[in-house]
Amino acid sequence: MSKGILFLAHVSEADNTLPKVSYEVLGAALKLTKQLGAPLTIGLIGADVAAAAETIAAAGAERILAVAGPDLPARATRAMRRRRKHSAGQRKRN
Repeated sequence: MSKGILFLAHVSEADNTLPKVSYEVLGAALKLTKQLGAPLTIGLIGADVAAAAETIAAAGAERILAVAGPDLPARATRAMRRRRKHSAGQRKRN
C-alpha cells in the first residue's frame, strides 16, 4: 500500500481564502512529504474553494481535492451542532 500525506483545510466563508494557520500547517506537511518521500494530497472544504486552490496550486501537491457548494458551511454547522448535542447527552448518561 502506498503511503502519503493528506492535508485538509476549511476555506474561509468571508473571503474564500485559507486562514493563516492553514498555510503554517501546509508548510509542515510539505516538509514531512520531503522527509518521507511521500506524495501530498490537499483537500479543501468550503462554499467556494477555487481561489484557495489557485493560491496553493504551486505547493507541489500530487492532487488537490475539493468538497464545495453554497450550502456546505450551513450543513457542516448543523452536523457539528447535532454531534455536540449527542456527545453532551452521552456524558450526562455516564
